[in-house]
Order: sequence, then C-alpha cells, then structure tokens
Amino acid sequence: MVGVKMIVFQVQKVSKSFADKEVLREVSLAVQEKERVGLVGVNGSGKTTLLRCLIGELQPDEGDVVLSSSLSLGCLEQMTDKRTGITAWDAVMESFTQLIEKRQLMQELEEKMAEGGSGLPKVMEQYARVSEEYERDNGYACENTARRILTGLGFGSEEFQQPLATFSGGQKTRLNMGRLLALAPDVLLLDEPTNHMDMDSVEWLEDFIKTYAGTVLVVSHDRMFLDRVATRIVELRQGELKSYPGNYSAYVKKKAEDELAQERAYQKQQVYIHQTEEYIRRFKAGIKSKQARGRQSQLERVVRIDAPQREHSVGKHAIKTNRESGNDVLMVDGVAKSYQGRAVLQDVQVRLKKGDKLALIGPNGAGKTTLLKIISGQIPADQGVIRLGSQVELAYFSQEYEDLNPDRTVLEEILFHYDLTLEEARTMLGGMLFSEDDVFKLVGDLSGGETGRLAFLKMILSGANFLLLDEPTNHLDIASCQVVEKMLADFDGTVLMVSHDRYFIDQVADRVLALEDGLLSETQAQELVDHLVIKLRLVRHLRTPEYNNLFAGDPNWVTESIGGAGIDGRSIVTKTSFRFIHTLKNLGPAPEPNITVLWSLNLPASFKNYCAQISIQSSAIQYENDDLMRQYFGDDYGIACCVSALKMGKEMQFFGARCNLAKLLLYALNGGRDEITGEQVGLEMSVYENEYLDFDEVMRRFYMQMDWLTSLYVNTMNSIHYMHDRYAYEKIQMALHDSSPNRYMAFGIAGLSVVADSLSAIKYARVQAVKDDRGIISDFIVSSSNFPKFGNDDDRVDLLAVDIVRNFTRKLQKCPTYKNALPTLSVLTITSNVVYGKHTGTTPDGRKRGEPLAPGANPLHGREENGAIAACNSAAKIPYEYAMDGISYTFSIAPSALGTTASEQVHNLTALVDGYFAQGGQHININAVSLDTLKEAMDHPEKYPDLTIRVSGYAVHFIKLSREQQEEIIMRTFYKQL
Repeated sequence: MVGVKMIVFQVQKVSKSFADKEVLREVSLAVQEKERVGLVGVNGSGKTTLLRCLIGELQPDEGDVVLSSSLSLGCLEQMTDKRTGITAWDAVMESFTQLIEKRQLMQELEEKMAEGGSGLPKVMEQYARVSEEYERDNGYACENTARRILTGLGFGSEEFQQPLATFSGGQKTRLNMGRLLALAPDVLLLDEPTNHMDMDSVEWLEDFIKTYAGTVLVVSHDRMFLDRVATRIVELRQGELKSYPGNYSAYVKKKAEDELAQERAYQKQQVYIHQTEEYIRRFKAGIKSKQARGRQSQLERVVRIDAPQREHSVGKHAIKTNRESGNDVLMVDGVAKSYQGRAVLQDVQVRLKKGDKLALIGPNGAGKTTLLKIISGQIPADQGVIRLGSQVELAYFSQEYEDLNPDRTVLEEILFHYDLTLEEARTMLGGMLFSEDDVFKLVGDLSGGETGRLAFLKMILSGANFLLLDEPTNHLDIASCQVVEKMLADFDGTVLMVSHDRYFIDQVADRVLALEDGLLSETQAQELVDHLVIKLRLVRHLRTPEYNNLFAGDPNWVTESIGGAGIDGRSIVTKTSFRFIHTLKNLGPAPEPNITVLWSLNLPASFKNYCAQISIQSSAIQYENDDLMRQYFGDDYGIACCVSALKMGKEMQFFGARCNLAKLLLYALNGGRDEITGEQVGLEMSVYENEYLDFDEVMRRFYMQMDWLTSLYVNTMNSIHYMHDRYAYEKIQMALHDSSPNRYMAFGIAGLSVVADSLSAIKYARVQAVKDDRGIISDFIVSSSNFPKFGNDDDRVDLLAVDIVRNFTRKLQKCPTYKNALPTLSVLTITSNVVYGKHTGTTPDGRKRGEPLAPGANPLHGREENGAIAACNSAAKIPYEYAMDGISYTFSIAPSALGTTASEQVHNLTALVDGYFAQGGQHININAVSLDTLKEAMDHPEKYPDLTIRVSGYAVHFIKLSREQQEEIIMRTFYKQL
C-alpha cells in the first residue's frame, strides 16, 4: 500500500530477568524503516539489555525478537577489535571490503578486455554488471566517505595511519563508531554514542544520523542530541515501554501532561474509593445494607488506576560550603603545558570571581582536563601562574575518579574521608541510589554510573566553595543529570567545569571559554579569509571589447553567499559570516567577490547592523530575501552569477543574458521592423495604422511579438548550450553536482519599467504615434506627463509590470528546452541597460532615442515621485514565482539621508531592508554614496581607485566604467530623504 512503511524489527512481549530482578516485562516495540528512535530510561532500567536482545547477544526469557531477514543490523558493541597492528584508516576501510573486492574484480576484467579474444562479449557483460553495482553502492566514494567519517569524529589526518594500540579507550570507541557508520547497516543500534566525543564531533554525528538512509535506534542521555536526531522517543520504565512521537522536548512535554492527567485521575479515583468504602463501612449492617452491598459490588468492578510512581534518581542535596571564599577565586595567567614536544596549552588566561560558573569547551586533546589538573595541583604547568583567592577551598571531580580507593567498600570510602555516623553515611549514600547491600560493594567493582555517583557525593560532602568538574554527567541517566544541574545551579560557590553535554552547560554555566587545540586565533582566521578574498580579487578574464561594452567594470561574478536561516528558522550566521563582511573593512571596498547577504528576519541583530554599517562605508554588499527563497530552495543553496538561487550540488543553470522588452514594444508597433535600421527582424505584420495608440490593440500586437521572441529566445539558448556541452563541457564543475541535477534555463528581460510606463501612458494619457519618411513609428507625442509611472506604489502601472513578467515566463514555459531545463526569468540588466538603451529608439513613455533603460526592476531615472519607500514597494510587487532567476532592485541614497549619527544610519538602513523584504522583495543593492563624490571621481579618478558602486546584480569599480556608463549612474535617483 502506498505510504505504508515497512517494519524493520519488532519486539513482541519480551521479558527478561536476572536472578530475582525483572528487567523487562512483556515489552513490545515495532520500528519502521527510516525511523530515528531514541530509547531513554534511568540507569538499570534495561535499555542495554533490550539492545543485547535485539542483536542476539541475550535470549529473552519470554517473547520474540523479529528482524526482517533481508536487512542488516549493526551495533557498536559488535565492532570491538583486539588487533594492535591495524591502523585507524585500515579499520574504517575494512567496512568497504565488498566494494574493494568488486573494484579488484573490475580491474581484472579491464585487463581481460584489453586482451580481447572470443570471450570479450561475456567479459564486457560481466564488467557492465559489476560496475553498475559498484557505482550504485557508491564505490567510487568509499575513500572520501572514510575520510569524512574519521574527520567528523575528531581524528586528524596525521592520526589516520596510527596503529590502534596507540589510541586511548575513548579514541578506540570513536573509531569503532566510525567503522560502524562506514558499514552503513540497514538498522543502526547506538548505545551512548556521544560519550568520549567533543562538541564538534557530536554535531557532526547529529548531521550524519539525520541524513542516514537506514533506521536508527539510539540510547543516549544527551538531551540536545536526542532533540536534534530523534523522530520518536521510547521510554523504558519499570520494565515497560511507552512510545512518544517527536523529539526529546516533545516527549518531556507529553510525558508531563500524561503524568499530570494520571495523577489527577488517581486522586479523583482515590476520593471515590475512600468515600465508597466509608459508606459501606457505615451502612453494611443497617437499614441501608442493600445499598451498601450494591456499592461494594460497584467498587469491586472498578479498574484501579495505579498510583503514579516516581523514578529512582539521584536525590537532591544542597551543596553546602564550609565557608565563603573571597571575591577573587582564581587567576590563571600565561599558563602553558607541553607533552613530548606538543603544546597542549599556550598562554591560557582565566579569571573567576565568587559565584562564577564557567564551562570549558573545545575539541578532544585541547587541554581542558590538563588545565583542571594544573589548577588542582595534580600536575605542574611548564610556565605561567596559578593563584587561588582568599578562603578558597577546592574540590576536584575527575572523570578518571583517581581519588577513589578501589579496595574499599562504598561505605568505607565515605566513612574514611568524612566525619559521619553510620546512619548519616547510609542516608547520604541512599540519596545517591546506593541502598541496602549496595553500600558493601567494593569501589573497584562498581559500574561507571555507580562510580560517578560516589565521586559526586564525595565532592558534595567536601564543603568546598570552588568545584572543578571534569565531565560530571558522564554515566548519569537523564533524571540524575537534571538533579545535578539543579544542585549546581543553586550552589552559591564557584564552578569551573568541562563538559560535552550542551544541555547541561546551558542549564549551569553563565560563561563559556573555548580552548583551541592548535586552532586558529581570531586574527589568524580573519587573515585566512582576507587571503582568500585577495586571490578572488586578483582573478581576471580575457574578454573581447564587445563583451566589455555590454558588461562593464571587469566583473568575474564570484558570488559569496553569507548568512541566511535554516528550514527551522534558526540563524546560520557564523563567525566566518562576519569575517567575510569584515574583509571590506580590512582590504577596502571592491566588487569581487560579489558579497551577497541572505537576509532573514531571524538573523542576529548584531549581524544585520554590522552589514548595514559596512554597506554605508563601502556600497559593496547586495542583499537577497532568504525568507522568500528558502521556501523554494531549502537552506542549502547558493547564489549563482548575480542573484539566482540554486540548491548546492543539486541544481545548475544554463545562463542566457537577457532581451530588450522596450525594443520589443517598438517592434509590436512597427510590424517587426527595427525602428533604427528599418530591417525586418521580428514577426512580420503591418505597421500600426491609427494616429493614436489604442491600449488593447497595442497589447495584442505586443503579446504576438512576445510569442515570436520567446520561441526564438528558447531555440537560441537550446543551440548555444547544446554546442557548449558538446565542445566545452564543464566536467570539473559538474563532477561536484549530483549525477542528474535539476536544470534551469535562465532568461532575462531589460527595460521593464520603460515598457510599463509606456503602456500606462497609452492607457491613461493620449499618445500620438509619429511616423518618419520610411513609414516607421520613430517618435511619440504624449498629451500629458501626468500618467501613472512605475516606482510610485501605484497599482495601475505596477500591475502592468506584473502582467508582463507573468506572461513572458508563461510563454517561455510553453517552449521545449534543452535537457528539459525549467525556464526561469530575471529582471536584471547589470550595465547592459546603457548599451540596450543606446540601440533603442524613442518609446511612448517620453524616453528619447539612445537614452539608457532603467537598471533591473528600477523605475526609470527621476520618475520616483513618492519617495524611496514607494519605489521599493513597486519593485516588491513583481512576483518571484515568475522571476526565480532574480528581481534586481538598486537603491541609492546619500549617507546623510539615512540619519545624522552613525547609529541612526545603521538603524534606518536595517529597518529599510527588513521592510522591503517583508513586502516580498527579492533583491536589493545598497549604494550609500553622495553624487558629489561620484562627480569628483569622474574628474579625478586617481583619487578614488577603490570607489565601488552597486549596479544591477553586481558591483563595479566606478572609475573602470566608461564615461557614458558613469553618467548613467549619476542620472539615477539618489534619495536625499527616506
């Protein structure tokens, strides 16, 4: 049945006991293909037991485990490897054994094919079959997959060839995880996969699991991990399973609602039972005995609601201190530490005040634990100073638990260190889930969770006012983690902790310090980005003079997309987003790369403001509406060429410049004859006969010529790109795309506002056509200039522009395209509006022969009569649905018009971009420069070598434009007020 997913495994009424302890009681679970199920429960609830039953390591006492016979199942515990000589790389590559065997077979078959002979057809047939299987199984990518997995799990390239024997236990666990992920079983079983991982590795694993093709069942106490990967949470509680749809947060909410409902129902039933029993007791021997017996019968039939049972978790203790510390708790100044010539810590600086709770984060090997050991006095620093403040008492919780004596019992360990009575000691241990005979276990025989709870209790009892915590939540179940969080949040002393548990850090820490294991400093990171941008600025293309006339300013169209938001609305701005913007300050303004900010209402205010600040200083940034484009392209897209969005690696574009709509309108009036040369170019028809232009007739003729033009345009594009693929196929670029990408064919139009204004003049004024001695209409007399003009937020003309765009795209879509590419349209001209205008005659709106067209979706120069906001509103009406190659709008304003102070200018520009995109606008260039500056640059170009200005779709060095193009820019409207 369509839409029904296959069940990959089932647990049917499984029970399992150990001695007299029942761990699983008739539990049932069905998991469907592609589900990502999180299995949660307190320590000892049976989660690992259930996993062991699934992989066949344990047999249930009752019930069945049913696995689909056609599917493979993988569990981390199955991946242990005792060999010592094998390297990390070899271990992961062994997961691809079958693919490597197929690769060797293909090589053997290739050698046989080279030999020829009578058996060649059979060999070729076998080779075709094997190579098809190899490619289908992604065999060509297995080395890249292995490298990606090892890198994602925190292994540096220099560790790939290290023998397994040289790795720590945590590294071996991560390596076994890598082997399992490379094996890619149909069903992936993971038990606490984030243990021994740093945050970067955990985040990588989250992304890996979210895109994993198979089914995943994961046991984890990492709540943020479960929030990000799980599609269902299954809770194992007191031997029984209960399922909750959604992620961990949804589970917590639904469980709380269920427990509240059960508590209320239980209490209500208890009141009823108590009242009924009291009635029966009072009247069972009296005149109402019959009613009492009836009540007794009713009571016996009541299905009793179980009393809500609380889970056993660590009891909440107040962490008491022996005394208050001074205000200054810790000073770490210039601390450094090396091991065998490798610098682990360099020039570490830390200051802690009383009450601070600081989390140390960083990759594995960054020196976090080393720093805690130096502060606690367990190891010396090579250099630097550690100073504790007045009255500071320190307690250290080590993830290795070195201060526990494995030969003592649990009770002895507490009594040895602390002045407690036997009863007090057992009470405190009971709060840490050591009950009855548990207190007589040897410390050396404790599980990881039990050892962690004992170490934490010792720290609580120490009375210290400064706690050093190294992974305190390792081996704790979620309920216990929550109690520890509350204890530490309420602690009035000082905490310095190391943790990879992001949720724990969020709940406890008020500051975070990142230790960078050999990573870049901010200065070095910025320098790297600067160097990349310098290289991009140095690129030059060899171009013909004709090309330069059309696309002036020496553009490369290297577009760098920055910012944006995820599908879920979260901002994906990073530090590197700021760094790319900052290159315009470090290196000065420049057109390349074409800096493009994907603007969303959800972007951080600090990033928006910084972009606005740099825009005002450089005029080198364009903005695109991420909230609009994300609906069509998701959150993994980039900007191609100028303003066109494409999904990364999944879509490509056949580029096709643009056509001149203003000239097309004149062809409609002149029967397809060129108004300048007189040649028959367009669809042949009679020249418009009447003296005055009739709107309906002009529209009929215009759309007839548009039919001719769109057909010619598509056929021309088909020919160009067929020949391009045949003789200059870009195989390197296409190798970075999916095998069958979605293809777009990018068309464009110039002169939209001129045509809209011309049609408005025809419809709302009276336009007389003037013919020359060739019988061609070459001039117009407009009865009044008071007709609606595009750029004034007037629907009478704005909707004419909308109809033109919509109809042009629909006509393109009727034409067959090369490789079935989807036609898209841009309203964008770059600098071609000048060249197009030069070759276009006088138009019915009053524009004279040879004058430039307006750039992109802009109004014609000087026609914005209602101010900047109205002009933005007109451009925003053009529907992106019919112009998905981009709708370019260029906004130019004097900086002083944005405000009197720098902060006011930034605020107003940010609000303008927010408002424009909220109206549905797709793209906006921001030029914040005065006309006086541009005029001076024309006369004294040597003073302005870096003066950058945005044109339609990209930026140019102003002094590299021709005089004619410079004059056209100066003709544009530069707003003097908002």
